[in-house]
Amino acid sequence: MRPENRPHASFLQHWAREITEGRLDVLQGSRLMLRVGWFPMGQPKELEQLWNLLDDWDEIPRLRGQITSELFVFAKELLRKES
Repeated sequence: MRPENRPHASFLQHWAREITEGRLDVLQGSRLMLRVGWFPMGQPKELEQLWNLLDDWDEIPRLRGQITSELFVFAKELLRKES
């Protein structure tokens, strides 16, 4: 990770933890992670799945339950990778 991205990564970890511990809605937290991470960090490959899942959320309403589960797993994986 580039040094200039460390503050953004800290926010990503914080919101991922809030999601996985049930203190923050999965969709809201995922959108916060995307907002602070995707463009400010230069569209990192590590966040492509998050971008795609949120795009699918908007485009494919019938899959929102499945997408929510996948967003939760994404948050768990993000925490696992950073620990």
